[in-house]
Amino acid sequence: AFPTASRGEQRGYVGWLDTAFVRVRGRPRMSVSGVMCGVMKNSNLALSGTNQITLELSTPHGVAPNGVLLCATADGHRFDRGTFVLNALEDGGSQFITGESTTIAGVAESDLLSVPALKGATSWNHRSVEVGVAADVLGLDARYSTSYARSRYDDLVTDIAGNVLDGVFQDPVWSVDAAARTAASDAVVAQLALAETDTARAVLLKQLEQLNRPSGNCALLTGSWKKSTRYELVFSVPNPGTAAGTALGWWIVPVSYAAPGDDAPAGANGAAIDASAVTYVVRGDVRGTVCSTRPTVSSTLVAAGDVTATTAGNGTAVAGNCATGEARSWRHSGHCVACVGVGGTVSTALDTDGVTAREVCVCPSNLMPLSAGASACGAPRGPLGTATTEQALALELCATFVGVKTGLDVGPAVGATAGIGGGIASGAHAVAAAVIDAFVAAGSSLVDHADIALANKTYHSSMLFDERAPDDPSRRTGLKPHCQKCEKDAGHRTTFVDDYGVTSTGKDVRFDAGHALRLIGYVLYLKGYECDGLYDTNDPYAAVLGGDANANICEAAAPT
Repeated sequence: AFPTASRGEQRGYVGWLDTAFVRVRGRPRMSVSGVMCGVMKNSNLALSGTNQITLELSTPHGVAPNGVLLCATADGHRFDRGTFVLNALEDGGSQFITGESTTIAGVAESDLLSVPALKGATSWNHRSVEVGVAADVLGLDARYSTSYARSRYDDLVTDIAGNVLDGVFQDPVWSVDAAARTAASDAVVAQLALAETDTARAVLLKQLEQLNRPSGNCALLTGSWKKSTRYELVFSVPNPGTAAGTALGWWIVPVSYAAPGDDAPAGANGAAIDASAVTYVVRGDVRGTVCSTRPTVSSTLVAAGDVTATTAGNGTAVAGNCATGEARSWRHSGHCVACVGVGGTVSTALDTDGVTAREVCVCPSNLMPLSAGASACGAPRGPLGTATTEQALALELCATFVGVKTGLDVGPAVGATAGIGGGIASGAHAVAAAVIDAFVAAGSSLVDHADIALANKTYHSSMLFDERAPDDPSRRTGLKPHCQKCEKDAGHRTTFVDDYGVTSTGKDVRFDAGHALRLIGYVLYLKGYECDGLYDTNDPYAAVLGGDANANICEAAAPT
């Protein structure tokens, strides 16, 4: 299993924005976060055989992750640190341009730490490669841990492209039973009690740490990964021995790490047990990315001894030209990448050696380039599709969501004309429920839900206020259903009965909508881009609710 830590470290954002923050609505079908993944080659598809897999991936445009979680999706596809072996890693380049490739000399940690992308693992008290299951990481991400159960992630059904996530969430498996594991641990502990030197004790403690670890279907690769960068991994793992016809598959998600500060409370007898505790935050799209498989490459297992086992996973090389509209990559003896159909132009460029001419795909500046995967160009950058830089995207996001705020502030009649629906009633409901997801979806090359979570920890704890009752501490988080005009329902202060006898849970959606938009402005400010129409740093407590601040919210009809 991966290093353990408390799950409560990053739960502070869960609160008034929870309904908008947790559920994914209306996402585009193509990720603009930049995270892509593709299986380029399988060396051996025989049941239980050792398979050397070549896999390309790209990291998010907007963040440099501390690690990449890579999980097998075939049922029963498990491995441990002894059988998951990294053979090589290429850093940089694209589908067409060569990056810097490193062959990994051996399986020792020193060999892995010699690879630039894997350096820095020890600063997180991790080894470069840790093996476990997806729950070991996602269970320490606040977004998932609040409803965490070992293999139950109800919201994770498909990735951003609609690929099903079947097989990602598996349970760890031990090679021996609990009694044997206990006996083995007791034997090492007994030796530890007799050890006379620090060196001997260190060796035994390391042995105890490694003892009885289960196998899993995921590898966590920790290091110093760059943002918006292509990597090509070559690694060896055993195939499952389940049944011929089983399809191999892989799923990835970039991860940022966080550790408690030096002032974290000590453990028993003053031990600094939290000093090495780490929590994880998924970056990019929260559902991760299912790796595509290069056309003509098979990922289907065959019986041991099948003559196709070592050839079917190699793919068919494209020696000549690709079809019109595609650009030919030289990699793996030639394969084709979609270009013109996704907005690009087929061209040529010199490789990193400054001599070799390569066919490439050039994307227009308003489309996000993809350095890995079957397409060279991604989705448009920003809600209008016209932004060509990060700064332009921030300005576009600011203008777009200031427009939403303006439409919401002017009231039902004008708000409907402005495309915001029924003002306080349906407009506020829609904004409160969906505007954060809409912001992340429109700007995911710049921000992700982890950015929202980090900002909201500060925002929710110290920046909420209700301008309709600015001096009333009970109103800091908005109007609650305990006013004198509302009939109590058996004394509960979270529900009330209206004039028609209907029992409801009161939600101050106008308050939630206003502060959701202000939070967006605060996130842009933290990213280095000011948006005074949503969050004015010179007047941070400016009116949030606009012209309808004094409206009779209790009489606003809920949308049908």
